[in-house]
Amino acid sequence: MNAIKEEQCYIQCDEYIKRPLDSVDRLYDQVIDLCARIGKVPVDAPDNAERVQRLLGQILERHGKEPQILSSLAALHEANRSYADLVNVLEWWTEIEVEPVARRRLFRWLGETCSGKLQDWRQALKWWHRTLELEPDDLSAMLAVADLYSELEEWEELLAMLRRISEAGIAAGRGAEFVKQVQRKIGQLEAEVTKRPEEAIEAWYRVVELDPEDVEALDTLDLLLTQTSRWEERIQVLEHKLKLAETATKDRVVSPRRRKTPLLPTDLKQRLIDTEIDLLSAALEKARFNQRMAADLLGLSYHQFRGKLRKFDIRSKPETA
Repeated sequence: MNAIKEEQCYIQCDEYIKRPLDSVDRLYDQVIDLCARIGKVPVDAPDNAERVQRLLGQILERHGKEPQILSSLAALHEANRSYADLVNVLEWWTEIEVEPVARRRLFRWLGETCSGKLQDWRQALKWWHRTLELEPDDLSAMLAVADLYSELEEWEELLAMLRRISEAGIAAGRGAEFVKQVQRKIGQLEAEVTKRPEEAIEAWYRVVELDPEDVEALDTLDLLLTQTSRWEERIQVLEHKLKLAETATKDRVVSPRRRKTPLLPTDLKQRLIDTEIDLLSAALEKARFNQRMAADLLGLSYHQFRGKLRKFDIRSKPETA
């Protein structure tokens, strides 16, 4: 439609809208035709908003749910911030819309309105799930669902969705950082909310796989492995932490710019000492305080191991009650 014809439609439609509402019956077909041609009605003038709304409502009552009229009503309600009315109109629209792309757009619109404008988490969840039924790989819809489960404190559903997001993120090529943050969230929830350390450990291992220099993840793994008495794995984690600390020392001397992320601010000397003490203590616990076995676990001679125990004043026997 060229600009002249469109302007003519606007003028003609505006004339109909300004007429008394009791004379509207004979104008239905003409107004519907105009709306179908221009795709909207003139609602810019605030004085016309109520009249337009009433006119469109009467058209819907007489002729049923017309997509172009519903589109005009939706635009009107959104402009007036009448979000509950907007949701009603969009729901009507979904009942007659058959094109999948258009249906998905409506479902997203409903989900965003119910959550962002009405804070109706349950209804928003319904519409985002409808979106995923049409497009199972829609990562943005999955993230919206995860946010809603978090608001509703439905932790099992949230964890299931986060695992789905992690896999979808890999498939979509979102990169290691995105997947790492999702796995970090899973690890935190499993450790702190559901109290399932084994599942938490699995998630934190995924974080370390994606970023071997993530010191926070290694520290968390160290704590969880200690809580679950997985001593051999804890020793491996401690050895990895020690290597990172030693690498940090070399990088600081040779090339401060080589490291991916700085471990600063920190007391490097004390960090090395603490890591060495942790390794010695873990080896003792694993070997049930047999010092020769503990020395073998760390690749040290018996005398070297004994010397380090004395150096750091580490108890060489288990505490007794």
